[in-house]
Formats: sequence, structure tokens, C-alpha cells
Amino acid sequence: MGGPMVGGRLVRSRWAAIGAAVAVTLGFGGIVGARAALVATPGTLSAFEPLPPARILDTRTGLGVPQPGPLGAGEELVLTVQGAGGVPDDASSVVLNLTATGGTAPSFITAYPDGQARPEASVLNVQPGVDTPNMITATLGTDGRLRIYNNAGSVHVVADVAGYYHGHDHGAEPAWVRVDANGTMVAGNLFSNIPRQSVGFYKSTTIGSFIDCGWTATVNADPVTSTARMAVVDRGAFPTDIEVFVYDANGGLVDAGFTLVRVCPTG
Repeated sequence: MGGPMVGGRLVRSRWAAIGAAVAVTLGFGGIVGARAALVATPGTLSAFEPLPPARILDTRTGLGVPQPGPLGAGEELVLTVQGAGGVPDDASSVVLNLTATGGTAPSFITAYPDGQARPEASVLNVQPGVDTPNMITATLGTDGRLRIYNNAGSVHVVADVAGYYHGHDHGAEPAWVRVDANGTMVAGNLFSNIPRQSVGFYKSTTIGSFIDCGWTATVNADPVTSTARMAVVDRGAFPTDIEVFVYDANGGLVDAGFTLVRVCPTG
């Protein structure tokens, strides 16, 4: 299957997307590479602008929030991203290294634009006593704000900005598909199954023809029945291929449902 882990590092194929996907080093649970996770909300992305890493949220110290304290069960915080860490006022999306720490119960974290309905997709699955980072790309909402939601227990959340996208919302919804652990479509507007090939490995040979587009994946929010912690998108041997690898906290492959999103650059 030509998996992406070789010698402890993530290897991209020659058809690797050059759009919105961003390769990062995480160093958690043996997984040292991943692509950015995207909140599947209406909008388009254009040129990416990297920034020196800057912390813009830390609930342990009160940075970015009115007062310090963990995010409780069913609670969410509103983070003003535009104007923080070098993110300009015309940024439409932001790339963040989001970390969950000090969790007290199995949970998941969702990040989504302020002013829009909260999606079901998770950007971080939380386990008690485990610090979990993930690089995400999130569309900004009202006045450049982002909402971060915690499902269960309590957990501290830390966010470091790594860059942003210029662009404007044209009302066009990114193509996305949510599949179950067998790779069978259960929701979305990218009408395709992504069949399971082996444990934790899913592949479609038909949907990857948009070479310049970014492809991202997040594990569906199901921390009770799933041990999965991260989904990684790779390109196969042919330009129409899309491969998804789902990992547990130890870097092993595991079956789980996930949401795949395609966003194409503009301009």
C-alpha cells in the first residue's frame, strides 16, 4: 500500500498536493508528520503566509481568554485570532498547532468559525493524562474569531499560530465526505466511498484528480468506541489516488471513521 511511515518519518509521494495541506512535525506517539486538519465550513483559501510560531491561547495562564481555567464539559471558548500573533485583519483562515493537556476524561475538541453552527468533526481526541497536539487549518468567523469546544470532562487548550491564508468567503462550500470505519460514505457533498484496504488504511482511486488542491482528514468525533487519534492524507502512485491512514496514540494503524475535506486554492 506504500504507507507514509518510513524510518519514523512521513514520506510524501510524487503526487503530493501543493494546495492548502501543510506538512508539520508533531512528535507525539511516534507520529512525526501530518497534514493540517481543516474545519469543513463554507469558504475558499488562497495564498498561505507562514508566521514565526507565536502562542495566542493558553487556558492554563489565561492567555487569549478572560481568565485562566480548563474548558469544561460542553463548554466552548471564543478566541480572537485576527490581530494575534501576527495574523492580519484580512486573514480568512489560520494554521494553528492546537494542544490538549490535562484532560480528565475521554473527549474530543472541535474548532469552528464564530457565528456558524458547530460541526460534528473532531480536530483533537482527548484522553486523560495524555498531551495531544495537532496542526489544524481553521476558517475564521465573525470579526476573525474562532470557537473551540470541549465535549466531556475538563481540559486545558493551548494554541500556537503558524501562519494564515488570505482569501475571502465566496459562499462556496469545500468538498467533503464523512465515512464510517469501513470507508462507506455517511454524509457530505464529495459523493464517494473510500474503501478500507487493510487495518487503518483507506483508498479511493477516483477522487484525487484535483492536483493543486489541499486534502485534509480528521477522525470523526467518537472517543468512546474509537482509539484513533489522527488521520493522515497521502497521495498514491497515480494522480487520481487519495489514501488515508488512521493512527492510534502509539502510532499504530487502527480502523475508524473520518472526514476528508478538499479545498482548492484561488488566485
